[in-house]
Amino acid sequence: MANRTEKELAMELINISAKLREYGLNRISNAGNLSVRAGGDSVIMTPAGLDKSNLKSNQLSKITLDGGLKKGFRQSSEWRLHTSIYENVDYVNAIVHVHPVFSLIMASKFGLKGLSFKRYEESAYYLGGNGFVGLVSAKSGTQELADKVSKQVENGAFVVIIKNHGTLGVGKTLWEAVSRLEALEYFSEQNYRTKLLDRKF
Repeated sequence: MANRTEKELAMELINISAKLREYGLNRISNAGNLSVRAGGDSVIMTPAGLDKSNLKSNQLSKITLDGGLKKGFRQSSEWRLHTSIYENVDYVNAIVHVHPVFSLIMASKFGLKGLSFKRYEESAYYLGGNGFVGLVSAKSGTQELADKVSKQVENGAFVVIIKNHGTLGVGKTLWEAVSRLEALEYFSEQNYRTKLLDRKF
């Protein structure tokens, strides 16, 4: 994020938010949340409850790492999920949390074992790192969820599935985080359709 202005970061956040449905990651317009580091203890984040496909720069939330609102609209209730990762993992500059379909179906039904990402030789490359995917379960908006997801990221996961809730991707940039979530959903759909063909449901 070095040498990028807050205006540039905000515009990238808005542009990516608008494409989440196109990417197959959000089918509910006001679902999910995204954020980027903005220097010091500041984070720029999508606001609570607004249509992600039509955000304006003055609607974004600028918050501190302890959740204080500096300016803009009220921040997402998942702010702890974002700030806990930023506080504990230095390399993460961007976080995307979405509500896709296939990742959640497969994780809820089969857990990580049923997802079998390792059957696809390119999965580690697209998912990041060694292809490790985290899986946690906790109530949304809680510190418990924030702590569990942050620990998975600290342990090497670039993508984390929150059971019966959503998925989260991290990266040095928003595009990197989104691309990892696209890969997660892609491999999850492959597994889903493979199981249908194998009649293993």
